[in-house]
Order: sequence, then structure tokens, then C-alpha cells
Amino acid sequence: MLTPARAGVEGYWSENPFLIVPHIIKEYYIGFWTAMSHWGMTEQIPITISVATTKRKRPVKYGGQTFKFVTLSKRKFFGFMKERIDNQTFNISAKEKTIVDGLVFPQHCGGMSEVTKAIWNSRKELDWNKLLAMAKRMSIDATLRRLGYILHLLQIEPEISHSLAKQDWHGLRFLDPTAPKKALSYSKEYGLILNISDNKLTSWRGT
Repeated sequence: MLTPARAGVEGYWSENPFLIVPHIIKEYYIGFWTAMSHWGMTEQIPITISVATTKRKRPVKYGGQTFKFVTLSKRKFFGFMKERIDNQTFNISAKEKTIVDGLVFPQHCGGMSEVTKAIWNSRKELDWNKLLAMAKRMSIDATLRRLGYILHLLQIEPEISHSLAKQDWHGLRFLDPTAPKKALSYSKEYGLILNISDNKLTSWRGT
């Protein structure tokens, strides 16, 4: 059981570590791989609680749980909502922002293969117009390139993948920034250096 991380909360305790975060930091949202697990986008249960914030903060260990803080600029700090557990609330990235954050920061989400799996598992629940708007709002063109490529690979949302394939991309970006910087192939449509194979991206599908 975890108790509040600071004084002033009377008669309250929780077994859920998400409810501890508001007592550690004010401006935050639970995100990345942790949010993917919460939304059922992955069967993996991350050991560390990943928290987005706008201020640098060292990892915190409390009650046997580790909280890792990922610093985002004010421009990228959006797209979260309140969830409720045990009559208490906490901030967590919306499903669409969870995917967008994964495309930008796969290193905090178990890699691009996990992000691809999350997109597939949540494909029927996502508001794709909202997701696309959030991806554009990040102002990182690699986000849109990776989104288009993965949608094309998974053969879902063809209108979005086709529209992104028609963009006049300048230069090349790596498909997976966490993988070795070695080109296996290239995608002219999305302006990507393919440094991870399609088979590895979809290895979660099994044989």
C-alpha cells in the first residue's frame, strides 16, 4: 500500500501509484508506456511509472515504486485528461496524445514496435482527426512521417496515410530513433530512413 507522499491529506491511502503523482509534482501527466498500459494498448506492464512534466525532476522512489519524469517543452505539454480511481483523480495523456508521444519518444514507450502495436490495438477507439491534429501541433515532421508509414504498414486509415505520403518532405528522418542508425532501406513516400524492418515492427503479431 502507498500512502500520500506529503502531509496534508487526511485519512487517505491508495494501492494505486498513479494517485501518488499529484503529491509529488503539480504540473504533470502520466504518459508514454505507462499510459499505453493503462489504456489497454499493450499487454506489457511497465515497472516504472513514466510522468511527463515541464520541469526537470530526478526519478523518485517511493513505496517500492519508481517514478521517472520526462521533461517536455510547454509546446508539447498538452493532450491530457483526468481519470478517477478510488474517488481520486490524476492526469493522464488522452489515447490520441499517448500515440503521438510514442511516435516522438519511442524510447519511453518500449520502442517503435510497441508503439506500432499500440496503434493497432487502439485503432477502433482513436479519434483519428484529433490524433492527426495533435501530431501536427507537435511541429516535429518526423511524427507525421512515422505515423503515415505505420498506418500504411498496418493497412489502416488509408486516407491519412495517403495524404501524408503526398507531402513534400525535405530531408530524411529515421523511422526508429532508438534503433541503430543503419539504413536497411528507404521510404521516399514518407521521407524515412528505415532502420528497423517491417517484420520487427510487427513482431508482436506472432507467426
